[in-house]
Amino acid sequence: MKQILIIWNILLLSHMATFSQTPYNIVINVPKNPTTEMAFNWFTTLNTTNEQVQIVIGATTNPNSFTTPFKTANATTNQNVHKAVVADLSPNTTYSFRVGKTNLWSTIATFTTAPAPENKVPFSFIYVTDAHAEENLQPQTNAANIINPNASFWMHCGDVGRDESSAETVMLERWKKFFEFQPNQIQKKPLAPVMGNHDVIHNNFFHKHFNVQNESFDTTGSTYSFIYGDAQFFAINTQRCHRREASLDSVYFNNLKTWMETEIMAHPNIKWRIVYYHIPTYTSKISGVHNSNIADLFDELNIDLALQGHTHVHDVMGPIKDRNVVQEAIKYVTSTTATVNSNGKSGGIFNVQQGTMYFTNGAFGLKWMPLSATATAATNTDHITGKWAANVKMGNGIVGFAFSNISVSSDNITITTYKANNGVSEFLDEIKIVKECIPSLTTPSTTIGTQTWNIAQDKSGNITIQNGITLTVTANITALDCSVITIQNGGQLVVNGGTLDGFTVVAQSGSACTIQNNGKILLKNFDDFDIQLGATLNLISGEVSPK
Repeated sequence: MKQILIIWNILLLSHMATFSQTPYNIVINVPKNPTTEMAFNWFTTLNTTNEQVQIVIGATTNPNSFTTPFKTANATTNQNVHKAVVADLSPNTTYSFRVGKTNLWSTIATFTTAPAPENKVPFSFIYVTDAHAEENLQPQTNAANIINPNASFWMHCGDVGRDESSAETVMLERWKKFFEFQPNQIQKKPLAPVMGNHDVIHNNFFHKHFNVQNESFDTTGSTYSFIYGDAQFFAINTQRCHRREASLDSVYFNNLKTWMETEIMAHPNIKWRIVYYHIPTYTSKISGVHNSNIADLFDELNIDLALQGHTHVHDVMGPIKDRNVVQEAIKYVTSTTATVNSNGKSGGIFNVQQGTMYFTNGAFGLKWMPLSATATAATNTDHITGKWAANVKMGNGIVGFAFSNISVSSDNITITTYKANNGVSEFLDEIKIVKECIPSLTTPSTTIGTQTWNIAQDKSGNITIQNGITLTVTANITALDCSVITIQNGGQLVVNGGTLDGFTVVAQSGSACTIQNNGKILLKNFDDFDIQLGATLNLISGEVSPK
């Protein structure tokens, strides 16, 4: 009997050892080249070697498909933490993978590589921040996946975990919960994370749990970049530079500046520059710019969109340049109820041609700031010169897990934000970001005589049609810049079978605009066609419409 018991204990220990080496905390991270690579990170309870990732083409759950893998990559191992990058993949292709070793493989999951960047295919991603490893994240990630099942990746702007304990074993268990709570997020779609102030406990927790291809000047941090579609993304480690003093960690900041400049110069034909990080540059929770050095850098590099975290409020701020909101850059912001946003604003189109849009969507957890902590700041008009706080739209602290579906095309970026409770999504707000030149009626214009534009061509500069003058358009004429055609009292514009593409048209009182023979005036927005009181629009055959 004693011998049988010993044998049973040996078998039990052997089974426990096998189970404890099964991979967990599995995550796929967005790599440097998401069209041809994928990065993996996983844990085993025991220290083990010879771990690898296996890849097959297509979506499958059949382990027999891995008998002859399409790709295999050996992991680099530090005790029980394993990292691997699989290269030479094909763009816009679905693969299945598993990690581990013989007889100790993980469950099978899938991912899809990015389309070739030169194709500039529209895409979308889900942006969250400040999850703090909440114990009921799974229903909320399910809700986000239902809203956008075709998201290309997830982005997390810091504070994945908590640091309420100084015991490393306690913190490791808390981080483990983050991965257990949301496999739909991190085992089926790549994750693009950055480090938050609660993620630096025990120095290298972020580096242990994620496999981002970090720049060498930020040791074990989260400074990296990638290109997806028509957008260039930059992840910044604000734990290295997040105070108002521009001198804080000047070595990191100088390296950051040089690196970003080099990356941007290497990809001059990318439409959008998107930066994401944890500690905000601008926030309605304080007066003034929070990260002065980062704000100046974004101004210099013409960053279009900055996605932030940390504050646990919903901030829509900008476009900002030189501490001011860019004039004439905001349209269609409407009023809503204070129960949605504490200053009663919603929607809007924001033109980032001359400034940066700063956005924080709240928190992917229950730690939203109460109304008492945010309402005063939201209506404060003394943040910086220009009173940009009037354009802040800030959440009032209603409990909810905030997530944003961000759609990116070469034309615009649309950010739709929801709150989720118990897996049910509730619409919060939607904004659109465009990058277009801003028409200026004060720019000097050229006065023309009566003439016909009958040859397809590009035009630049403002034009004025004075009393007694007629401009006839019979060909396709395209504006190279934000050209304005002003028809003064007694002047006339005739679009006769031709097309005015991209011009702003202002018909003043007493003027006439005639469209005939299927002529077209194509505008960037409806309000680029200004028919003032007393002007005449003769729409005989043709159209005035947005591009």
